Amino acid sequence: MTPALISNLGEFLGFAALIVMAALCGAAIFTVLWVRRRWRRLRFVVARRSRTLAVGGAASDRPWLLSCPLPDRRWRSVTRTRRHLWRSVAGAEQAVAAARSADAPLGDLESLVRRLHRAAAAADTSLRIARRDSGPMPASDIAFAQVEELRAAAGHIQHAAVAAHTWITRPATASLVVDAEREAAVVTAVVGGLGNHLGSVASPPSLAHTTSAAGAPAARR
Repeated sequence: MTPALISNLGEFLGFAALIVMAALCGAAIFTVLWVRRRWRRLRFVVARRSRTLAVGGAASDRPWLLSCPLPDRRWRSVTRTRRHLWRSVAGAEQAVAAARSADAPLGDLESLVRRLHRAAAAADTSLRIARRDSGPMPASDIAFAQVEELRAAAGHIQHAAVAAHTWITRPATASLVVDAEREAAVVTAVVGGLGNHLGSVASPPSLAHTTSAAGAPAARR
């Protein structure tokens, strides 16, 4: 390469580097301006919504900001207790539904499970109130004790429904077991007899037996 060509190539690369740097600077300035504009718009929306909520809270004598629950230890405990409550209620309802589909004797279990659902809804409301309560923790002990009682009742209902379902399906299960054992014994006996019969037919006569049978006429002569 000639010195003139090298000089021209260096000038071209320097010019290209300037263009790239100018483009990057322009993109950075555009990005900063766009972020600032979006941030101002978002801040305006948040401020307007805050004023609206504050006016609504003042009109209803309810401090809206203080009524928002914070994810503290009490909030997590209440949320976990509510989840356990509805899980127990769902287990009892599913057990009663399964027993009903099997025509099992339920007694008053269906009405009890409906009452359980209503009581669980009331207890869930109490838990939500306790979650927003800013007083001492013993003030919400009644709601937690109520949930434990309801979970125990749900366990009793579920146990009774499972027992009824097991009782109604036990004869069919026992009959199936007896029939399966009898059929297995019959098939095993038939297969064993066929195996012995095929073995006796397919086995060739022994060499000693053939030799004795061939030597018997020679001895008579």
